[in-house]
Amino acid sequence: MTETKLVTPCAAAITSDGRPCASGSVRKFKDLLHELYLAAGRPSLTAVAEDARSAAGRGPARTTVGAMLRVDSGLPSEEHAVVVGAALARIAGRNPGAVGEQLRAAWRAAHVASRTLRGRRPGVPVSAADPFALGVHQAGGTARLPKYLRRPHDDRAAGIVQQARSGSSRIMALVGPAGSGRARTAWEAVRTLPDVWRIWRTDGDPAEELLAAEPYTVVWLTDATALLQPDVGPMLVDAVRARVDDPGRGPVLVVLLIWPEDWFQLTAWLLPGEPDPHAAARSLLRGNDVVVPDAFTASQVAEARTGRDAVLREAAGADQGQVAQALAGVLDLLRRYRHAPPDVRDVLDTAIDARRFGCPPRIPAALLRQVVDDRDTARDAIAYAVSAGLLIATDAPTGAAERTYRLAGALYHAAAAERAAVFPPARFWNALAAAVTDPVLLRAAAGPPPPPGPPPPAPQRKSKPEKKKKKRL
Repeated sequence: MTETKLVTPCAAAITSDGRPCASGSVRKFKDLLHELYLAAGRPSLTAVAEDARSAAGRGPARTTVGAMLRVDSGLPSEEHAVVVGAALARIAGRNPGAVGEQLRAAWRAAHVASRTLRGRRPGVPVSAADPFALGVHQAGGTARLPKYLRRPHDDRAAGIVQQARSGSSRIMALVGPAGSGRARTAWEAVRTLPDVWRIWRTDGDPAEELLAAEPYTVVWLTDATALLQPDVGPMLVDAVRARVDDPGRGPVLVVLLIWPEDWFQLTAWLLPGEPDPHAAARSLLRGNDVVVPDAFTASQVAEARTGRDAVLREAAGADQGQVAQALAGVLDLLRRYRHAPPDVRDVLDTAIDARRFGCPPRIPAALLRQVVDDRDTARDAIAYAVSAGLLIATDAPTGAAERTYRLAGALYHAAAAERAAVFPPARFWNALAAAVTDPVLLRAAAGPPPPPGPPPPAPQRKSKPEKKKKKRL
């Protein structure tokens, strides 16, 4: 008799036929069953069902066991989960009691997650959304938004939003330096949607939450760079594709905010044969970008200076057209960085250089401490940077011994541009060697820092016309 075969585990949050798994917790429960099945040597469904019945006196039929082992099925009953898990454990030579309790805990977590996701309409109506909660900066210490001056890139953003309003699911990636107005651009575009639409800034697993989002939802992903890294990016890309490419589950609008240098790194084409860790991210970002300029043009500055909004008029006095940066407080943040005490500057420059040379956004505290001679002084310098809004403390990654820190986004972009021509001092490399053990990061740091933006097109070499050889008489 032909047995039902186990399909690939739900590691990417998508089933074999392209449908989403119910939640990350369900995914973990299914993957645990899959791991047990492999450890048991892929036994037949009949063997699993008979072992369960002989040990517990009752158990599911072989067809039920087959359904349990497929990722595209729902949750089984708690009892079936425990007895089948115990049967697989016995076949694999493991402790059936311990495995059964492990599966019971995983099942209960999945059950709660499934009920939660089914029972909510996440987000808030567009008219009730708070732009500051979406990452739009407060300007001039006021709790209101200054007048918005439309620029040419706003037309492209409005066009993408109009397609979503018309029923087509879309992706909109706002690409621009920190403080350039990416979040404000996105907000001004999506606020035109009717209230049947809701805006949802995700706080948990974005892939899981995106799969649970209902139609007419704007899914707002602020830290797109971190979410699209190779360890988690494929899951998010699969989830986005499952929603955007399926007309029956839309419309949804996925908004991502990303810096130019990260967009370049995630979308660059590689030479044949080179490792391609960003293939998933590139497929999502290319063709969906809205480029937000770094500066206002002279005519736009003049318009801001003559307007009625006092906050906007004051910001228009910024050098080199940095009107958006002045409104976002980037220029003030940069001044705090430049005038920081020496030990604090050492900590901040280390974090900036680490990011320049390939480290992820979360910088280990051990690396920052290594560049300051005294441990107490290092702790005080980090605390000063956090209190000044220059560093942001983040929770320790899973399995890590201590917390990490990330640079304020605006500071990283502005200060990294200032340090683009600076080669880090010896203490930076000594700290990196002492605090970082990941060979991939060390290899990345050994190479040149990533370019600040897309490279200019290579000049075309003009071919010289061939000279006609004179015939000898």
